[in-house]
Amino acid sequence: MDGLSKTLVAINIILVILLALFWHRCNEILLNSDKWLQCHDNNHHGNRCHGDALVPRDPAVTDTTVLQGGSSVWCKGDNNTDRNCHFHNLCFAPSSNSFLFLHGADTIITGVPDDRYSPALLDLSSVPNHNTQYFHYTDVPVDGLYHFKKVVTYRGVHFVFNRFNPSNLMHVLHDDLLPVFHTLLQLGLFNLETRKSSARLVFLEGWHEGEYFDMYEWMSRERPLLKDALVEHADDVLVCFEDVFLGLSKQTTWYQYGFDEPQGPLANSKATATEIRVFTNAFLQSLNMSIGNQQDHQLRGQSQIPKGQSKVKGQNQACLFTRESNRLILNEAGVISTIAQVSGLTTVKISLDDLLSTLYPNMEGTNPNMEEANPNMEEVNPNLDKTKPNMGDPHFDTELSSNLYKNSLSMLLQNIQKCKLVVGMHGSLLALIMFLLPGSAVIELYPYAVNPDHYTPYKTLANLPGMQITYKAWRNNIPENTVTHPYASPEKGGILHLSLQEQQRIMGSNEVPQHLCCSDPEWLYRIYQDTIVDIPSFHATLLSAIEIQNNLDNIQSGSFKTKAIPGAVQNSQCKRTTINDVFGIKLSWQPPWNLQFFTNIDQKYEVWIQVIGQGDYKAWILEMTEYVFTEGLDGKSNYRVWVRCLVGDKVGPFTSVHPC
Repeated sequence: MDGLSKTLVAINIILVILLALFWHRCNEILLNSDKWLQCHDNNHHGNRCHGDALVPRDPAVTDTTVLQGGSSVWCKGDNNTDRNCHFHNLCFAPSSNSFLFLHGADTIITGVPDDRYSPALLDLSSVPNHNTQYFHYTDVPVDGLYHFKKVVTYRGVHFVFNRFNPSNLMHVLHDDLLPVFHTLLQLGLFNLETRKSSARLVFLEGWHEGEYFDMYEWMSRERPLLKDALVEHADDVLVCFEDVFLGLSKQTTWYQYGFDEPQGPLANSKATATEIRVFTNAFLQSLNMSIGNQQDHQLRGQSQIPKGQSKVKGQNQACLFTRESNRLILNEAGVISTIAQVSGLTTVKISLDDLLSTLYPNMEGTNPNMEEANPNMEEVNPNLDKTKPNMGDPHFDTELSSNLYKNSLSMLLQNIQKCKLVVGMHGSLLALIMFLLPGSAVIELYPYAVNPDHYTPYKTLANLPGMQITYKAWRNNIPENTVTHPYASPEKGGILHLSLQEQQRIMGSNEVPQHLCCSDPEWLYRIYQDTIVDIPSFHATLLSAIEIQNNLDNIQSGSFKTKAIPGAVQNSQCKRTTINDVFGIKLSWQPPWNLQFFTNIDQKYEVWIQVIGQGDYKAWILEMTEYVFTEGLDGKSNYRVWVRCLVGDKVGPFTSVHPC
């Protein structure tokens, strides 16, 4: 074999090897692609699949030419508290801890005020006008890109906001989850049918994940992105977002925490049961939970409900919300026994630790596989005398076996939905009453010297229009029934850091004066004390709550009649007429078409009659749909006539003008 032949053979061998390697690589790519598709189909958050495991999708590292056109922004709203903005190519510079807006040839700016620093373009939290929640961006020419060695771009849609206090359940639900959910709905970024979000959440405040991080994840396209993930990049890296929305709806908030004035219900809050329950239903469905039968809610109120019986399907227990480390109920067993005696319901305990154990199942001492209730637990007998507390009952003196639900979050919320009655000490766990079914009742307990009228986030929630939750407050008025903790740390109610005179004043006070947020020492001293609940007064409060609950008016599952506006009246006709030589205008019409869907309404009709060519008019309010008007009218003039329907305070549209 000559040299040329040997060379050709060698080349053929090399080609065969290369072809085999290429074919193997193609098969490998196809196989991994199938695995990725299978993983993607089973992945609710759109994470990238790698081998057999899920890993977060990495941002693409792009060339700066991708951003050469610059940033753009479209904003809606009159001020920072109600403004939301959509940015394209908004960037974050870890070196300056600031957002950058790149001005380039394709930059579009719509709805941004000239004085965007007065005080800010928008609020990053649902808590309005808080100076730690303002969003600003810095203007940079697009040539500023050359200052950075590389650009990291997060593809797709993102929603950026600040969690206000991710360690407190009330703040998580009220300030974050509800506003984010309804903002995503308004922006068309959340599909109620599929319960999937097209946006990835970005937490900008700098907190770590926190105890309730998993409660946010269901609203995010991928696992939410923390600020730490942005600032971990080198100072010479620019982090950009392809499409990002900022600015939270305040539609669902109902409470202010006392930054400018003592805490209390938000003035002019627009929150109703509809907004709350659209959220809670979507949240429950995201956990594959069934929702309480709304039609059954209509049954309550049609007749008296016997003690211990609920006309809402599945509501068959009373729940005592407890705390494990502070703000304790020291005679818990006596409270449970009283609830069981008066209500006739099996009474169970639910604590904040139960919730945390469902979110962090590896916490020491928790068992996510525990059955719903311990079958060997000593049950409180609901058939005891319910006319008065049995002070000799051993349940008043001994602790009951624990009946804590340490299961999945869905099981915990399912158990809360079974609660016909909830009793709990003032605290963030009571925010979960938003998951109660209509017709439930809540009794909130307050420690000594804490006025229930001054701290009402849960009362306000229960009383939102359409919630239909009976609310009562119980207050400890017996100083001997309280245990204070003056030696605790100041944030847990300790007062040793104060002067002796101030300590004595606080300990001798019988009511905490109203105050601003958030570290008033007298408030902390009193709210973190433990309480022996006075059984006779609690018994009376419980009876009052159940009586109100049993006398509720008919519950409507929907709120159509309270929100809907009547349509235009139908087939209106106007005729000039003379009766007994008296000129008149005969006007007739038919009720609005949608009035047939209103129930228990008091409709009226408003009629305007105006002489053509004159500015004033005469108005009448009528209950009938046909009438002859004669007062102040003459046959020489021509008239314009309008009619509209009134249902309560809801005003329908006028008909088109009728010349007559």
